[in-house]
Amino acid sequence: QADVSSSNNSSAPLTAMARAFGGLILALVAVVLLNLTKTTLFISGNQPAARTSKTTAMRLEYIEKNMEEGSKPTEASKTPYGVRGPLPAGYGIRTGLSDLLRPLNSEYGVTAKEDSIPTYIVMVTGILLLGLFYTLLLLINNQSVLLPPEDEFDEYVANFLPYFFFGEK
Repeated sequence: QADVSSSNNSSAPLTAMARAFGGLILALVAVVLLNLTKTTLFISGNQPAARTSKTTAMRLEYIEKNMEEGSKPTEASKTPYGVRGPLPAGYGIRTGLSDLLRPLNSEYGVTAKEDSIPTYIVMVTGILLLGLFYTLLLLINNQSVLLPPEDEFDEYVANFLPYFFFGEK
């Protein structure tokens, strides 16, 4: 057994060196692979020019033409705000209810000019109460707060407030 343990002790540094050398080879392979594929990894990588000057000129001409056509006013842009023409066939109907509900949507996107202290009080109170509710759910889930059995639950809920305010009978 002494021979086996001595051979194990002498192979320990060899094993450690082989592992380190294997890790070094793995790192070297990773660096080589990243260097070979770096042009396709990122959009802003070093890529050769794909377009010739003629195709670039044609593309710019196309963009220019579309910008000119897009800047001309259309019939839809000349109508006053809030007025619309009849809907195309198959896109819905106009009802009396839509006319009644239109004022409710008239201030869409309008917010308060400035926040006041009561606004902050309401928001902080709501956040704290939500946090307490989540804490209660967490305690119930962890069984730190025990609920009554299902068959007694209705009675428990019915007697909760009197028991909470006035104690046991």
